[in-house]
Amino acid sequence: MRLTVRGTGTAVLGLLMLGVGLWWRYAGMAAFGLALVALVVASIVSVLIASPLSVSRTVRPRTVPRLARCNGRLELSATGRWPVALDAVDMVAGSPMSVDVPLLKPGSVEASTT
Repeated sequence: MRLTVRGTGTAVLGLLMLGVGLWWRYAGMAAFGLALVALVVASIVSVLIASPLSVSRTVRPRTVPRLARCNGRLELSATGRWPVALDAVDMVAGSPMSVDVPLLKPGSVEASTT
């Protein structure tokens, strides 16, 4: 995992503000710097810890003549204790197709048909 330019800038600015605030004994600047560093740490932790997710995908019929229709169904379920927001992409005929997924509440199953 790599930080983006914005994340790196925020971390550097936060550490700089924290250091200068402590050196000058300026509590407001130190607190703001600490908040920026905490924000970067929280962002890193939220990316590294995967949310438990259950996925089921079905396509009917499996084989179709050229330009014929088929239906796909994508079922997503969050199995953890917290709601999950995500972006889903399904490959259709070799090209990515975005799938609208609402906020997944714990234990509920959301289905999308394409």
